[in-house]
Amino acid sequence: MLKQHNILLLLVLMYLHAYGSGEVTISGYFPGAGGEIVHLMTYEDLVSRQELRLSSAKIDVDGNFELTATLNESRLLFLRVFNGKNYLHTAPGESYLVEYEKLVINNPELDEGRLFRQRSFNITTYGNNNQEYNLHGLIMQMDDMVATYLEEQVAGRVRANHRASLEQFARQVDDAFVDGSQTFFDDYVTYYLAYLKRSLNVRGFHALFHHYVNDRPILTNHPLYMDFFRSMFDNYIFTGSRSIRMNELEAAVNKYADFDLLMVLLSEDELLKNEDLRELVLLISLDRMFSMPDFFNSRLREVLEEAAKKCKNTEHRKIAENIIRKHSRGFHEGAIVSHFQLNDYAGNVYDLQDFHDSFVYLFFWAGWCPLSMGSIQVMQEFAEELNGKLEVVGVLVDRDRENVKHLLVDEGLPFPLLYFDGDYELLGNFGIATVPFYMLIGPGGRIIAHPFLPPHWGAREALHDFLGE
Repeated sequence: MLKQHNILLLLVLMYLHAYGSGEVTISGYFPGAGGEIVHLMTYEDLVSRQELRLSSAKIDVDGNFELTATLNESRLLFLRVFNGKNYLHTAPGESYLVEYEKLVINNPELDEGRLFRQRSFNITTYGNNNQEYNLHGLIMQMDDMVATYLEEQVAGRVRANHRASLEQFARQVDDAFVDGSQTFFDDYVTYYLAYLKRSLNVRGFHALFHHYVNDRPILTNHPLYMDFFRSMFDNYIFTGSRSIRMNELEAAVNKYADFDLLMVLLSEDELLKNEDLRELVLLISLDRMFSMPDFFNSRLREVLEEAAKKCKNTEHRKIAENIIRKHSRGFHEGAIVSHFQLNDYAGNVYDLQDFHDSFVYLFFWAGWCPLSMGSIQVMQEFAEELNGKLEVVGVLVDRDRENVKHLLVDEGLPFPLLYFDGDYELLGNFGIATVPFYMLIGPGGRIIAHPFLPPHWGAREALHDFLGE
């Protein structure tokens, strides 16, 4: 009986290895960042690029942290610390050591500001010693080869014919990677070369379509496949297709808000006969339409709501839902503002929904920012002048709460000044990439202006219009 149990266990382990399910472990070292939170993230899909947190860990006083996540396929992940993202391609069962450069804060005004604006960090990534070929290492090697090729063969000669040099480069890649045991990496190479052929205009659109897309699996979770796919189809139904007319697309969206009608219109194109392919092209196009003045956002949401129910491909239904979320949380006029609950220094909780029926002038400052600190007096006068007409709410984004304690405990300010408590995702939800930043929210929690004017640069005059004075 025990022998049968061991055989069964072995078969399960073989199945997990063959089909790519397993735990990814990332051990990290970030000296000087003790007490900060590091998140292991991925994208729910590569069309909407809505972020999904897999796990989080607190960096200890020595700078060490460890993150784990269970994956059922190779994925593009990223580590987020502060506002910085560092990408990592991982396969199930792999483990990595990630080392960050030491964090040094000598001049708070300069260094804290740089840290807040920093979008990535210098890191070194090592695969587990027992892994002869780790996925991230292979991809970094491929990326380095592409960078060298572009620097030596393309830079300064963009208009030249690169067919011969790209064919030679493809042979070099074949010679460099002969193992072929990583399907994800093989596809990475294939579609990187396809992307280069497309961007360097080495092969025509139809030739690329029939060689790399037609009758091939659609790899919606593969970053290089989707980069190539989007380079082909981002604008296809608007400017590339001879069978699809813009006025018909506008009517299908703005007049009828009809997903089925759009699918019929796209089926008139000879390259979009495959329903799975057609759904994905339509979803990418609907996402693009939100930035085009010819289409009404409210009607686009109705189409996507239909798509989330009617797409034959279940992954496409999820993509449709994520696109709705993406644009519902956008920063355009009328979008619903994200929710937060934050504390002042005394521990009082402020919920943004408490101001649901009011106009809210929301601003983000930092104690290390001279423009923020130079606006305290004018903001105080501004809030007193408009008291009872709108709510003024401030959020401080300093890394160390103690650095702005003197502001947080100042009971003389006529508006609440809250601390973001290291929640960099909150800043992302509000589109805050720099400070100072100001926005105006209307009743019902809908954005009126993002960004809005500072108090000393015309905010008073503009608010008179919004408030009907």
